[in-house]
Amino acid sequence: MKRIALGMICLLMPMLLFAQATQYEAPAFTANFPSGGEVKYQRSTSTAKDGTSMVNNSYAASYDNDGAALFITYIDYATARAATVENEDRIIDGGISNVFDTTTVNATRSNSHIGNVSARAAAVTGKSKDGRFNWVAFIRCGIQGTRVWMAFVIEQQNADGTVRFDENTSNGFLNSINIR
Repeated sequence: MKRIALGMICLLMPMLLFAQATQYEAPAFTANFPSGGEVKYQRSTSTAKDGTSMVNNSYAASYDNDGAALFITYIDYATARAATVENEDRIIDGGISNVFDTTTVNATRSNSHIGNVSARAAAVTGKSKDGRFNWVAFIRCGIQGTRVWMAFVIEQQNADGTVRFDENTSNGFLNSINIR
């Protein structure tokens, strides 16, 4: 009986963690960020490879002394981007190379969504660029005309290999995103 109870607790933990989520309202989306992290907004403007300007809007919440973070980012470009699997995978690869030592990366890809926008998803494990940490990330990238959406959960693995935001919990956050 104790095993059954323990098993039920393990299965329900992601739902219990997400039951304590707070809905965040941004001008372009809503999302349920788990409680315990404060959502911070940052906006920056830079130049795209084609010479036009792009505006990056990022919303991030940090957890466990920066050991885990949840992000929603959308980048507005001057010209439309093709919503292809290849383009979305290339954007995901760029994000992975910013954090991970790419020689250690194990990533699985699938088709998914961010709100009502079709997207590519990746589940990624690997070492940090400096080799000190094992990271786990769940990433989604979708292209909507001149806007590129990215949403991801990234976290350092604990010494025993566990993470606070496992795949089910991460998908709870990623699936809560509603694009306006």
